[in-house]
Amino acid sequence: RVQELLAELQRAAHEASEEHIEELAPSAPTREICDQLIHIIEASGQKDNLALGAAQRVTAVVYSEGRRPLEIEVLASVLHFLCTISVATARQVLIWLANIEDDRVFNILVTVSFLKVGLMDIHRVDVTVSKAIQQRRNIALEFMLSLTDDVLGNDQIAVLRVDFARTFEALAQWLADEPGVELGRQIMSRLQPSAPFDALPSPPSSEKHDQSEYIFEEWYRLQRPETSEKSYAAFIHQLYERQIINNQEDSAIFFRVCIDASITAFDIEEHAP
Repeated sequence: RVQELLAELQRAAHEASEEHIEELAPSAPTREICDQLIHIIEASGQKDNLALGAAQRVTAVVYSEGRRPLEIEVLASVLHFLCTISVATARQVLIWLANIEDDRVFNILVTVSFLKVGLMDIHRVDVTVSKAIQQRRNIALEFMLSLTDDVLGNDQIAVLRVDFARTFEALAQWLADEPGVELGRQIMSRLQPSAPFDALPSPPSSEKHDQSEYIFEEWYRLQRPETSEKSYAAFIHQLYERQIINNQEDSAIFFRVCIDASITAFDIEEHAP
């Protein structure tokens, strides 16, 4: 029955007039089939087996050619629900996603949908794209141009410009060698709309408290093993050049924000199930 519902779900999403999942009404056939599917799996005594089987079906078809945006978003949402109700399924799905090494990662519709539901790690995307850019692959430029349009400033996806640190660095090197790469220049302008190519992006808010929160969030997310010393230096250099932390009062606000954010994060982690 689960496989039949998955087939019905794909057909309903394919035939729906809506383009995106948020456009679906609560009573839309696609939503009703999805709810029925999840309910059957949750109520089953073989929840893990059914969830894993459904997840395998989804992962087998989500990268198929000719999928509409709604179909992919619905499949990503189902996969997310399956991972939520079954730890064993979540483990297998995350392992599968982490081991995608081919050009499937450059499928912009699937990648953005997986990012929205929290199934794909933006840092892994950054690593994969940066490697392709180091190899001077145009597919990476086309993908990155679309990705920056879709995710930067998107409230549904917790992504900052600093999450593309490795891509930024690889692209800067490509442009240094070949300044005429137009797609590369377009991407760089979106990652760094108002600063030189060798600096990291600046926070968007002029309010000191909000600005400090943004800076700390970017600095925290920059703390990855693969981040180069050059990226750290560029980030700090930009703070100095733009006089973002310029006096004792600025420093006090910034460190207060850092401490408050750290305490909040610790409390959330401590009380996590």
